Amino acid sequence: ATLIIQAYDFLCTSNKEELLKFIQNKNYNVNFINLNWETILNPIASITSRRLKAIAFPFSKEIRALASNEDLLNLDIVGYYDIRQSGHVGFSINKILNYSSNTKIINDITKLDWTNSNFDLIICGHCNQINILTKNNWLNELLHSANCHEKKLYSFDYIKNISDNHLCIPKINKYTGNTFGKMWNIEAPVISVFGTSSVQGKFSLQLSLRRKFIKEGYSVAQISTEPTGTIFGMDFTCPIGYNSQINLSGNEAALFFNEIVHRCDLKNPDIIITGCQSATIPHNLFHTSYLTFP
Repeated sequence: ATLIIQAYDFLCTSNKEELLKFIQNKNYNVNFINLNWETILNPIASITSRRLKAIAFPFSKEIRALASNEDLLNLDIVGYYDIRQSGHVGFSINKILNYSSNTKIINDITKLDWTNSNFDLIICGHCNQINILTKNNWLNELLHSANCHEKKLYSFDYIKNISDNHLCIPKINKYTGNTFGKMWNIEAPVISVFGTSSVQGKFSLQLSLRRKFIKEGYSVAQISTEPTGTIFGMDFTCPIGYNSQINLSGNEAALFFNEIVHRCDLKNPDIIITGCQSATIPHNLFHTSYLTFP
């Protein structure tokens, strides 16, 4: 009933078919009273109480962050996979990432033994580029195999009509809070990492800060704008970069993220760590076209 009301509020129609289609596609209109924020923005934490074993595919930018920071993960990655055309198959991770001490070998995805009971979850990164290269839809193929062998899958890309057995990034088209525009004051100190380009290592710095503060005994709350945040055990994962499905702007976006920081603050942490995607900071302020509000 709650979802029907939200769908009606967003679509402004009483057409039953349109309302049901809206709900089935999970185009969330988030009202902070009615929906479980932790389930939507920290999906892996919501599916199990035990430590999962996972495989990761392909060996892309986001997966590399997992491979080089395994000590921070809230699950165990037992295998890394890629396509042969990538040039990664057969090499150890530390040969590809000279800053990493991870010696696991990257395997050929076509040789994956799906009957292996050694893993519960497939972590599927962005596949657009390798789909073009191989003329194959890898996400669909992995979903089919996961269904056949009763494995769970977490996708960095949005999946329409996703089953309860799988997870993906959230699709959020509208945010309606109940604060009437009022913003929460945040009591805990907040440290945020911002930048101008995509090659500055902003997320790596956030992971380093997380490791440092936790090692020193601090209570850390953290918000990730990368889809891997939930795998690192961060409190909230709000992907707003590549292939993002959080379609908020202006006041809605400000209220949405203020609410999330507030929910971190309610946990009474010693510090809150946040970050953002590239081009948040303009290169200069000589012209309105350089501003990065959009």
